[in-house]
Amino acid sequence: MSIQLRSSRKTNGDIVLSIPAEDVLRFLLGSRYTSIHGIPQNEKEWKHILGRLLKVLNKSIDINISTDAIHKAQIARYIRILKSSIDSPENTDPEVILALVGLCFELMGGSLDHRSRKVINDNPSNFCTDSMRSVSYSQDFGQKYRTIIQSSFYDEFKKYYSTGQLEENFRGKFREFIEWFKKQYPAAYAQLF
Repeated sequence: MSIQLRSSRKTNGDIVLSIPAEDVLRFLLGSRYTSIHGIPQNEKEWKHILGRLLKVLNKSIDINISTDAIHKAQIARYIRILKSSIDSPENTDPEVILALVGLCFELMGGSLDHRSRKVINDNPSNFCTDSMRSVSYSQDFGQKYRTIIQSSFYDEFKKYYSTGQLEENFRGKFREFIEWFKKQYPAAYAQLF
């Protein structure tokens, strides 16, 4: 499935968002951002949207990330860059994009440091972000349950089960559901986890 990206910045500086971009806004900021693709957003409106996104991002980081003081300082540095870019009246799209990319790497464990390299080859060791910390996701039974239910909306799992077919007999009994699911759909379980 290919995604059609058609967001653009017009010569007058206005930004016109694509449907996928609108979907991101709707998921993160609510239904107010439905049906705005194709409607030009001036620089002030765009900065307002970016400011709202930054608040959501910052709150999510505060709630979900537990890490060491050095890592918190690096994450805060990218948040400050984002905030100052958004607060600027100028078009700061490159700074916003680069700060978000830097933040993504920090959230994967740490930023890459290729400052002294003239060429970066494809050796996997050049892309490791785990020199100071590693990202490790874990799921309790309730989280695995919700992942399995969500999987029924994805084409690669529809060959095993359909939406609504899984939830019938377990109402809140997550451990029992996971044990049943492993026996009933071992291939799907192995593919998911």
